[in-house]
Amino acid sequence: MMALARFDDPEAMRRGTALAVEDSAAHLYLRHFAQVAAALDEAGETPDSASVEPDADGFEVCPAEPAPGTCARFTDFTTEEGLVTGFRIDDIDPGERLVSAQDTTAGSAGVEARLITAYRSITRDDLVVTAEFTTTDDADLDLPGASYTTTDGERRRASEAIGDHHLEAGRTTQTMLAFPAGTPLGGRLAVGGCLAECSSRVDLEIPVG
Repeated sequence: MMALARFDDPEAMRRGTALAVEDSAAHLYLRHFAQVAAALDEAGETPDSASVEPDADGFEVCPAEPAPGTCARFTDFTTEEGLVTGFRIDDIDPGERLVSAQDTTAGSAGVEARLITAYRSITRDDLVVTAEFTTTDDADLDLPGASYTTTDGERRRASEAIGDHHLEAGRTTQTMLAFPAGTPLGGRLAVGGCLAECSSRVDLEIPVG
């Protein structure tokens, strides 16, 4: 829980995953938020640590500047051989709302996108996707214009986009893209852009879930 609170230190969050069973809901949840923290850090928007308050049944976690409905209660922890496997957040199992990808990639004009995690938030109900982008040439990504198409064909624009829009050749950037409340897992993420002077268009599409 202390690792989960360390939004000011993505590496501390990643080290915390060693306290959870690999690929368990607890491990994927912390991995997701470590990626969110990495994207914020890379964009120069590093937040302060969250607060963690223990109580008789678990913990209450609140962001450094909590808004109504942003605190969450973590209870019903499960373990295996001393490592955490899962928990409930506000009485909901987050495991059913998480996606972790290993080999989900797409390429266009020398730019490669790799999906890392996706999570439909329990507290806000928005969909937050983390991804890595790598380019062989200078490129500009239209992250604010990213879209998500649901399995029903509904297209939604990103409500928040964190990450470096301009990539120099050979660079990799961590990004976080959020989509409005109610956006389900299982759709497709689309990100566009251009190489230098728009000599070539970049069109990337990756499945989420």
